[in-house]
Amino acid sequence: MAISRTAATRFVPAVALLAIVGALGGLGFAQARSLGTLTANQLGTTSSVVAPCQTSGSIALTWANFTFNAGASPYYSADQLSVSGFNAACQNKLYKVTVANSAGTALTTASGTMPGAGSTTTFTLSAQVNLTLANQITLVIYG
Repeated sequence: MAISRTAATRFVPAVALLAIVGALGGLGFAQARSLGTLTANQLGTTSSVVAPCQTSGSIALTWANFTFNAGASPYYSADQLSVSGFNAACQNKLYKVTVANSAGTALTTASGTMPGAGSTTTFTLSAQVNLTLANQITLVIYG
């Protein structure tokens, strides 16, 4: 059975539409996956690091373990902060991280001991933080 010219002309635009929708859906998925590489400064968050042990180089802070929160005002939240680039002199030192809003009110914290090897670690925060509210991150390494 041959496809009529009318059916064929309807079929081609429908396939094209599905291809476009599929491509856009894939783009949205790719954008959500790329959030794992956003640094605090890229989200408009000011980050401060106080670490006397860090005599050279800089320490980078990156959000990790994202959750998408849907609703009337959707947002991303995170409950981990990855830290990289710290010197060996900072290993086994105590740390405290505070994530605060624009008024300086703490939204969540983390504290503990820096790892004894390597220059990268991930801190688990005391609570999920709404990334649209997180305007300041302070990391203090001491001891």
